[in-house]
Amino acid sequence: MTTEAMLEFARDIDRNGVTYLRGYAGALVEFAQFCIENGISCYPKICSVVSNPIDAIGRRIIQEGLHCDAFDVYGSNECQNMAHECAQSEHNLHVLSDLRHLEILDEQQQPIEDESEGVVYITSFTNFIMPLIRYRQGDRTNWIKKTCKCGLPFPLIHRIKGRESNWLVDKNGQKVFAVTSPFFDVPNFINGYQYVVHAPGKVTIKINPNKKNPDFEKGIEYIKDSYSKQYGNRFDFTYEIVDSIPHDDGKLRIIVFEK
Repeated sequence: MTTEAMLEFARDIDRNGVTYLRGYAGALVEFAQFCIENGISCYPKICSVVSNPIDAIGRRIIQEGLHCDAFDVYGSNECQNMAHECAQSEHNLHVLSDLRHLEILDEQQQPIEDESEGVVYITSFTNFIMPLIRYRQGDRTNWIKKTCKCGLPFPLIHRIKGRESNWLVDKNGQKVFAVTSPFFDVPNFINGYQYVVHAPGKVTIKINPNKKNPDFEKGIEYIKDSYSKQYGNRFDFTYEIVDSIPHDDGKLRIIVFEK
């Protein structure tokens, strides 16, 4: 989005008394960051985020820039909305089980009944033109085996942890799911991050620090130390401090591969 487009968007929100925003994670976070940096006041009451799970960093930026909470909507082009985040369930999501039959399967395509992580498969009850039955979404999550405080009967899943494609390959050719928890541990220090894969075991981690936090360098050191302890010599990580992490038409790409 251009500066002019975001200024006009902010004016439209104020002029029309907009209370609900729904958009791609990358676009909403970029707009919220723009409001913070330019002292623009926008006050919608709620943001629904699609295309990527909203993480602790994105939530902080939206809360600071748009002065409202952000809620995940889990969906896809093939099946539309499948689950919505509940305000009373620590960022877990209610499956829309009256519209979709969601399963979490293991590597042998057997249903997982406990809280172990697996791959999402979807059967839609509303697509009468091109039925999708046990369609492999490729996203990873797990069941939350408890009753939600809100009282709704819909089952709970953990926030989507990523896609099957979000793997790094170490020097020995072993797959490692891209671990982002060090960034979630220090959301107030970081505005964004991205892995750039050059070759097996060779990865650049781009970090966009929150320079409004005077201790942001401590957050960067924590991240570097965490990856060193967790992976040891399996990867050669280099770190690049950047002013922004570009999104791909509104989608945030955690992993990109060097061309």
